[in-house]
Amino acid sequence: MRKITLLFVTLLFVFVSCSKSGDESIATSSASNPNGILPIKVITTSGTNVVTQEYFYNGNKLIQTKFSEGNYTNYTYTNDLITRTDFYSDNVLSKTTNFSYNSDNKLVQALSLNPSLNQGYKYVYIYNSDGTVSLSIYSGDLVTQTTNTKNYKVFFQNGIAIKREQYILINGTMETQTSNYVYDAKNEIHNSVLGFNKLITYDTSRFGDSNNIVSTTYSATNTTNVSQTLSTYTYNVNNYPITKTQTDSSGSPALVTQIFYQ
Repeated sequence: MRKITLLFVTLLFVFVSCSKSGDESIATSSASNPNGILPIKVITTSGTNVVTQEYFYNGNKLIQTKFSEGNYTNYTYTNDLITRTDFYSDNVLSKTTNFSYNSDNKLVQALSLNPSLNQGYKYVYIYNSDGTVSLSIYSGDLVTQTTNTKNYKVFFQNGIAIKREQYILINGTMETQTSNYVYDAKNEIHNSVLGFNKLITYDTSRFGDSNNIVSTTYSATNTTNVSQTLSTYTYNVNNYPITKTQTDSSGSPALVTQIFYQ
């Protein structure tokens, strides 16, 4: 069960966590969301493991996501941008992430801190003149993060990320690991959540793309092996996914997701 919860934290909030005071007004009224549909519950099944994630809002601002195991993430906004997240495990603060944006409201840095482990990770985004985005990740403690651990470049087509390259030094040789993405033409689950499209990350998952991934193909320069993850969906009348079934070439159990909206 914990494995699926950690997968959700990675896929949906890999460096997303925020905090509001306990008396923050939490609302789920669809009347306050004229621009689309907000997800309120996601149930994911892998084999015999089931995890439920609930979403809570103030208007179309995401205030909290809560997992069936009791873990939760709180979100803080500055105007219409998510600027802080706090992830709690067993009611103990496990990770705080602060987000910084430029004058164009593009994410330029995410600083993720884990107080209990005295660990810090800094994600730095560079918007290149050719339209690509470079991401460098630095590790360290709660004060400084200077050790470069990972580097990526992401390629776009019509504003959608279609390829991610990760550059890794292995036994003195630079290897490029590539992920190619294919999408449907429907609405991604978070399209109506205010500020969510600004949270871009190309580490183990991605935000900011308005459609749903139907296939991801992985390859690397030092091997001829190619692997693929496939996702199939069913949709509601507003073209938002209500089910997702994800399979991969490794033979792992299918990941089946149900999405409910207000």
